[in-house]
Amino acid sequence: MTTDSVMGVSPIQMARETFSLAICQQDQAAKQAARAFRTEGALVFPQSLGSGGKTEALDKMRERIEGAAETSGLLVLDGGADFKAISMSSKDAEFLESRKLANMDIARIFGVPPTVVGITDNATYSNVDGESRALVVRCLAPMARRIEQAMNASLLTAEGRKRYFIEHDLAGLLRGDQKARFEADRIGREWGWLSPNEIRGWENLSKIEGGNEYLSPLNMTKLGDRDGGADG
Repeated sequence: MTTDSVMGVSPIQMARETFSLAICQQDQAAKQAARAFRTEGALVFPQSLGSGGKTEALDKMRERIEGAAETSGLLVLDGGADFKAISMSSKDAEFLESRKLANMDIARIFGVPPTVVGITDNATYSNVDGESRALVVRCLAPMARRIEQAMNASLLTAEGRKRYFIEHDLAGLLRGDQKARFEADRIGREWGWLSPNEIRGWENLSKIEGGNEYLSPLNMTKLGDRDGGADG
C-alpha cells in the first residue's frame, strides 16, 4: 500500500530492480552472442613495441578474431606475446545460474509456481500437479478476489448488492484429473448434495429425465423418522 492507504503499488514498481536485472542480463547475453562469445583481453609482450608495433599487432589480432564470426580458434603469437583475458566468462560470473534465479524471482513476485512459466529444472509428476493447483490458490484466487471486490463496489448499487454479487468460478481449474473428478462427483451424489444433471453439466453432458433428484443417505435421516419407519 502507498502512504494514502488507498492506492496499491504495482508489483513491477515494487520489484523494479529485479526486473531491471533480468533485462540487463538478457541484453548482455545478446551482446555476447553478437560477439560470438569472444573473450576480451590484452596482448602482453616482454619488450617494448613502440606505438607503431602496438597498432600493427592490434590490427592483426582484430583482423584474425573480429574479421569473421566463424574462425578456427587458432592463433600464432610470436615475439614472446601472451594473451591475458580481462573479462569474466559466463561460467565464472555464474551468468546462466543468475539468469535462472532472476526468472524464479519474477515468478515469486506474482506468486506463480515455477513449472507454470516453464521452469522445469526440479519438476516431477507429483509437484507439477500440485503447482497447477497452487497457481489457482496462491496466484489467480487473490487477484480474482480483488477484481470481485472492485466490481461489486463499482457495478452494483447498494440495493443491488443485497440481491446480487459478482464472483469468479475457479472450481473448474481445481477439479483435477478425470478419476479425481469422478470420485468427488460420486461422493457428492451419494451424500445427497449433487444431482445427476449437476454432475453432467460440469462434464458438458446433456441433462437426462429425472436427473434433478437428490439422494438421501439412510444414516443421515432424522432419528424419529427412522424409528417410525421401523415401527411401521
